[in-house]
Parts: sequence; structure tokens; C-alpha cells
Amino acid sequence: MTDEDDPVEMSLPAMVVAETHRLFRITPAAVDYLKPSLQTALVPAKTEADARNIATQIDPLGQDWCDPIRFVAESIVTPERHVIGDVIFKSVPLNAKIPKARKG
Repeated sequence: MTDEDDPVEMSLPAMVVAETHRLFRITPAAVDYLKPSLQTALVPAKTEADARNIATQIDPLGQDWCDPIRFVAESIVTPERHVIGDVIFKSVPLNAKIPKARKG
């Protein structure tokens, strides 16, 4: 390729992603003090079953979020749209000290 050649422009088809206004928050049903932290999953999905499956497939720690005895799920509908499958995992150390509110 010389300096006089124009770059080749390639056209790719647009990618379609599924979106939803529903977010599922999946949390442990009970605190397991043998584990070093609590983990929560925020999962955009159409159904609770889909949210649990997506979280289980993507979780880097390999937890089984499909177990309704170990994990509870609640859903909210937001004005914003979320991409289905775009999971956020949040971990909080169990031994973290939470500051008490000061009385004034």
C-alpha cells in the first residue's frame, strides 16, 4: 500500500442487542459467615429465570444463582433501558465496618 492509496472501508451489519427496563437484584437469602464477602448480582433480563441463568453463566466466582433457596431475586422497572446480559456483580466484605450515624 502506498501513500496514494485510499484506505479500504468495510461495511459491517449493525449489531442488535436486546434491551429491557427490568432489572433483577439477586442477593444471598442468608448471610454465610464462612465466606469472606457477600456478593450481589444486578441483571437486566425479561424474566427472573433468565436473570438467574445469565448471572450463573457470567459469575467469575462460579456461584449457582439459579438456586432460589440460596439466593432471592427482586425486580424493579426503571425508566432507563438496560442491555440484557450486562451483569454487574457487587461484593462487600463481611468484616467491613459500617460507620454508625452520629446523633446530633
